Amino acid sequence: ISLKVVVDEYLRYALALQVLAL
Repeated sequence: ISLKVVVDEYLRYALALQVLAL
C-alpha cells in the first residue's frame, strides 16, 4: 500500500468526522 493511499484515506476519515461533529 502506498503512502498516498494512506493519506487519502486519512483525509477522507477526518472529513467524515468533521461532518459528523457539526
